[in-house]
Amino acid sequence: MKTFWVIFAWIVFGIVAIIYQQGNWNAPANELFQIWFWVGVFASPWIGLILVFKFYKMFWGGLTRYTSREWHRGYYMDDEL
Repeated sequence: MKTFWVIFAWIVFGIVAIIYQQGNWNAPANELFQIWFWVGVFASPWIGLILVFKFYKMFWGGLTRYTSREWHRGYYMDDEL
C-alpha cells in the first residue's frame, strides 16, 4: 500500500508540474523537458518496483536460506523445488 501512495504522489506531482508549465511556454527546450518528464513519471515507479523486488528477493532469500534448518542440515531450500 505504501508503494501505491508513492506512485500516486509521483504521478500527481507530474500532472501538477505539467499544468504549471503550460503557462511557461517560453521556457527553453520545453517540449523536450515535457517528453523526458513524462518518461520519468511513468518509468521510475516501475524501475523502483523492479529494484525493490530484486533486492527483496536477494536479501530476504539470502537471510531465510542461511538461517533455515535446511541449510544447517546441509542442503539448500532451492533443492527441494
